[in-house]
Amino acid sequence: MKNKLLVLGMLVQLSCVSIANAQSVEPRTRAQVKQELSELEQVGYEPASDALDYPAGLEASERKLSTARYAKGEGQRKLLNIASKDAQ
Repeated sequence: MKNKLLVLGMLVQLSCVSIANAQSVEPRTRAQVKQELSELEQVGYEPASDALDYPAGLEASERKLSTARYAKGEGQRKLLNIASKDAQ
């Protein structure tokens, strides 16, 4: 039970990080946007067929992508980097 709460907490933090990154001041390059779209499409996002449930479909794909990244260890590294920055 404790592990499930820990994982849930990390996922919430990870989603907050992705929201914070979405609102970053630095503009993204065209290549970065294309890479992000490609990654979203790999987890099932279809921009052409997303007209009726636009925000829900995109958000679901972003959650899948975040979960996949976390499973590969990228999310954990990001959380550790944020924690180390907060401690400073």
